[in-house]
Amino acid sequence: MKAVIIVNNKTSNLEYLTETDLPGAFLPVTVNKNQLSMMYSTLNTYFSRDKIFVVTAESFVDLVKLSCDGIIDENIIVEPVFINFSFSLFYSALVLRKIFGDADAVFLQCDFVFADRKRLSETFFSIQKAIEDGNIVIPSVLIENTSGEIVVDAGREMMNLKGIRFYSINRVYEQNSDIKKWKIFGKQGKLLYSVSAGVNKLIKYIIDNSVVANSELNEFFRMFNNNLISWDDIISIYNKYNASIAKFNFFDYIDGTLTVFIESGVRWLKEYRDYLGLGSEKGDNCYIQGLCRTKGCKNLVVFNYQSREIVLNGMEDAVVVNSDDKLVINRL
Repeated sequence: MKAVIIVNNKTSNLEYLTETDLPGAFLPVTVNKNQLSMMYSTLNTYFSRDKIFVVTAESFVDLVKLSCDGIIDENIIVEPVFINFSFSLFYSALVLRKIFGDADAVFLQCDFVFADRKRLSETFFSIQKAIEDGNIVIPSVLIENTSGEIVVDAGREMMNLKGIRFYSINRVYEQNSDIKKWKIFGKQGKLLYSVSAGVNKLIKYIIDNSVVANSELNEFFRMFNNNLISWDDIISIYNKYNASIAKFNFFDYIDGTLTVFIESGVRWLKEYRDYLGLGSEKGDNCYIQGLCRTKGCKNLVVFNYQSREIVLNGMEDAVVVNSDDKLVINRL
């Protein structure tokens, strides 16, 4: 099975840690690793490097190489520009089909980190077995508050593989505060922008079920069947159909797909407080990266990129970033 990491173009609003025009995949998690680095190294625990691919817009190829230790050019799937997750999913499936003929793959958008690896190995193994049986799997994560999130409503349990349960999907939708939760069988979770399937089955499923941009997707598919396809051809069709393809959403078509609830600690780093959920060795709810000593501190997020140690006493509810060009101390 292959692992495919998709770098989207959604930027982070954590301005003290990253440049505002960079995708969230490059948001620092430690002083040495960003979200992409963390996901790549985590997947490398279960997949050899030759089986891990990264999908990225052309402008971020160099950053991908810096972030993914040991990745080779052949494992970077380059798009002219990022349009959306759904089209990157389709595009990378076409590329894998062209390379391997067919392959089972798990596709993951790089906008989260695994805070722990609880049952992750068993989950990947079970997903592989499920897609070998011809299923398309859309993972999700159980969370307490789904308001404002893209939600997966699970239906009946369809299979149990060594304790990993797979459910049919009733619907995928945005959970607004004015919509009553609909949980027939009591399972509901946040959509993880991830799909696992055999690439040939996935491509056929998209072409057979998509309504929006169907003719454009078919033309792209036919173009990839041409052995003489060039990079200029790919750029041309991206430019030609960018607006219509942007409306294509894979998750509008979920008939016959399954979901599995990921039990590993999935964390989305949307604000500085989210770093506190990554754990603290002292139990003081502080997230410290780099040389730093604390005393009587609580709820701190610290990134010290300098070789000189910083000492913090009695500080609470703050973010501290000490880098080459700035020292930032701000309230969380």
